[in-house]
Formats: sequence, structure tokens, C-alpha cells
Amino acid sequence: MRLGAIMAVTETISEEMFRRFCKQNRIRYTRIIPSDEQGKKFPDFWMYRWFRRILVEIKQLEPNEEDKVHINELESNGVTSVREVKTANRVRKKIDSAMPQLRTRPNDRTPAICVLYSTISLDRSFIDPFHVLTAMYGEEVVDIGLPVDPIKSPYVRGIRFGGKRKVSSRHNTTLSAVLTLHINPGEENITSSFYHNAFCTAPLRPRCLRGRHTRHYWVKIDDRNTFREWEKF
Repeated sequence: MRLGAIMAVTETISEEMFRRFCKQNRIRYTRIIPSDEQGKKFPDFWMYRWFRRILVEIKQLEPNEEDKVHINELESNGVTSVREVKTANRVRKKIDSAMPQLRTRPNDRTPAICVLYSTISLDRSFIDPFHVLTAMYGEEVVDIGLPVDPIKSPYVRGIRFGGKRKVSSRHNTTLSAVLTLHINPGEENITSSFYHNAFCTAPLRPRCLRGRHTRHYWVKIDDRNTFREWEKF
């Protein structure tokens, strides 16, 4: 892939947010200019920190037709009906679509991240940590035990990560982390959250990507695949 001057293209809102994030945290970045090689996909940016470069692919969550109906209701009536939250599935699809670009990294030691920004006003452009957790590691599954004695009540045997996971020890180990960006109306600072992939081959160093409005999260994975919440580190 070639690096050069910034391309004269119309940027998406998410790309603009990424640039603001980098400037806010004094992170150097460069847009990647694709080569003429037909059919090959390229990431959006290189990000540089402490003499290390990080490959970046940016994905934007857009409102679908169902979202637009609720948005119109909210704008017209001031209220809207309860809608089913499908953000986790959208995050899964965005990770899937980012992987072909991130796999073009030059070697296994180069970190690669997928940046997510939502333009869905119902979510206030915020992607919930639980959605990222279940998109990456799998849906939350509660195992219920049924006693032999019918008088006794069923009980919870355990809670674990289930299907639809996008990262594992054999799958998408190129992905170092998912980075979500969020900004509240009327505010200037962007809030950013790094959700680290426990299975990646090139981990990010949180200490070189710290910031006043930046948070880092990880999940401790065990052999039983026990469900766990994000932990700050």
C-alpha cells in the first residue's frame, strides 16, 4: 500500500470524527492512498504513536428504514415506540466488513483496529459497550439446570459466551481492538473507548494511547468461556 498526501475525497462523518480524535489526543495519522491493483481492498489510515504504526479501518453505522420511522415519529410527536435494539448485529457486520482491509497489514506485529461511529440519532451516536462485547465474544447465554425432583425450582448453572462471536483464538486474530467514538451535542471533546481483542496477535499498548477522554477495556477469557463484563485497564 502507498502512503502519500491526503486524497481529495469527500469524507464521511466517521472519518471526520477520527481526525478530530487524533488531533484531540495529539496522535499523528496519514490517509492510505490505494494502489491501482484491481480488486484489492485497503484500510483508511495509518495511525502513529511512540514510533509504532497502527492500521485503521473506519466504519459508520447508518440508520436503516426501521430507524427512520422511529426518528420521524420522534421529530413529529416528541415520542416514539419502543424498538428492538439490533446494534450488536450491526457491529458484527461492521467487524466482518473491516477484516479484508485490516488483513493487508504488512506483518503479524502490526496492530490493526476497527473504528466505529454511529450516526443513528436514536442512539445519540453511541454504541453501547454490551453491544461491542457480545459482537466480539458472543451472545450471553444462561444455562438452566432442571432438578430431578419436580418440587425443586430450576437453577442457573452458569452464564457463558455463546454464538455469533467475531473473535476467537482462530478467528480474526488480526483485529487488535475495536475503537468507538462518541460526542455529545454541544460538546467539543470526543469520548473514545478501546475494546481490546484478547486473542489478537499484535496487542495495542494502552499506556501509549491514554487520554483524558479515552478509556481502555478488556475481557479475561477462561477455558469454560465464562461470560464476563468489560474491565478497565
